[in-house]
Amino acid sequence: RRVTLKDGFDASDLKVILNAYKPLGTDVHVYYKVKNNDDPDDFDLKNYILMSQETSSGTISKGKDDIQEFIYKTPTETTAYTSNKVRYETFKTFSVKIAMVANTYYDMPRVKDMRAIALD
Repeated sequence: RRVTLKDGFDASDLKVILNAYKPLGTDVHVYYKVKNNDDPDDFDLKNYILMSQETSSGTISKGKDDIQEFIYKTPTETTAYTSNKVRYETFKTFSVKIAMVANTYYDMPRVKDMRAIALD
């Protein structure tokens, strides 16, 4: 889903918080893409960028009902990007994608809820 911020609320960074069941042998990858309002490129053609997990990588769920909080941040703690030789420091539109992976098919990670926070 695409999110467009209100006028005057352009952001320069993004943080994603998940409450999830993540057993041993599984992982949750979070990706984002952003677009400045002045960028003429099509948002749908932008590439997703992998976020870094801020929460300890050793954090796992110990049982089916053990929901843990996982925080993800942009790799450089900024979403600045270059498009058509123009550098954009802020964004007005963003999208988040979550990919859940596992070594088995019977114990998959589950995301209970997600919050995406656009930071100034």
